[in-house]
Amino acid sequence: MDGRIGIFNSMRIMNNHDGRFEFSYGQSVNSFGRKRGYVSLFDFRNKDKEEIEDCLLKFYFLNPKKSSNRPQFLILNDEDVSDLIVWEDVKDIYKPSEMIIPYHECWIEEYIPIAKIKYVLDIQVYE
Repeated sequence: MDGRIGIFNSMRIMNNHDGRFEFSYGQSVNSFGRKRGYVSLFDFRNKDKEEIEDCLLKFYFLNPKKSSNRPQFLILNDEDVSDLIVWEDVKDIYKPSEMIIPYHECWIEEYIPIAKIKYVLDIQVYE
């Protein structure tokens, strides 16, 4: 099932702790957030252009192969960012064997109700 359909049918973005959903990337099996039952997000708030470009050069994640060059980004409501678990909260507890995107990845525990989504950004990637 298309992930977007599942999200809108269940009215939430679920974690993938039990591996029931296809991984977007092979390294997701070792994801810090997935192992803890978190939903992984990207946090570009308060980041300048150079920081974002550096992150994308090291960890390109904006167009997963399974998106068929049509990734969608669900943008969290401004008032719900206080629910985020950010890099600074976990930098001393994650294990080197776990996949994490330092400074830019963040998480929400268990699931995200669809009501916390401000809008969906639908992108067409041209190569």
